[in-house]
Amino acid sequence: MSEEAQRLVQASRKRKCAGCGRQIVKGEYTLVRGRKAYCLKCASSIVSDPALSERIKLLLREKIDAYLS
Repeated sequence: MSEEAQRLVQASRKRKCAGCGRQIVKGEYTLVRGRKAYCLKCASSIVSDPALSERIKLLLREKIDAYLS
């Protein structure tokens, strides 16, 4: 399988995660591979780039911290 371009972007509209089916709301960070979008939780398990993986983990941690405060 060829390596698809993976980008971390903010959603500009509501989308559905291709991994778990969760609703991704506008403004939430998503991983985009081709035409498919993944939530951060699914993205952390499928990403291949180590730098991108660290960025996703940081965003997940910030999201949890913001929820708790």
